Amino acid sequence: MSEELGLATAELLGALTYGQLRAYTTAVALVPLAPDLEHTDHVLAFSDRERERYTAMRRRLEELTDLPGPVLERQKPQFDRFFDDVAFTDWLSGIAFLAVGLPLAADFARAVAPTVDDRTATVIVEALAGRVAMERFAHEE
Repeated sequence: MSEELGLATAELLGALTYGQLRAYTTAVALVPLAPDLEHTDHVLAFSDRERERYTAMRRRLEELTDLPGPVLERQKPQFDRFFDDVAFTDWLSGIAFLAVGLPLAADFARAVAPTVDDRTATVIVEALAGRVAMERFAHEE
C-alpha cells in the first residue's frame, strides 16, 4: 500500500471508528428509554456488540497509524454535530434513528469496502453491515 493510500485509509477508518464510538454511546443512551425489561435487555446486548465493533475498528486503526488519537480527534466536530442534532428523547425517536441509520451505515460500508485493503474492508463491513438483527428489531418496533 502506498503511503498516500495508507494515510487516506487511516483517515477514512478514523472517521468510521469515531462514528462507531458515537453509535455505541447512542445505543447506551437508548437503554433507559426502553419500555420494558425485554427491550432493555435487547438494547443492552446491542450496545455491548456496538462497543466490540468500535474496539475492532480502533485496533485496525492502530495497525494503520501510530497516531490513532489525533486521527479520531479530527473526526469529532462533524460526528458530534450530527449525533447531537439527531438527539432523541423517547423510545420511538431513538428506535427510529436506528431503523434509518443502521441500514445507511451498512450501505456505506459496503460501498467503501472495495476502495481499501482487504483487512480494513473486512473490519469495516463486519462492524457496520453486521447489525441485521438490530435493523430488523428497530423496523419491527
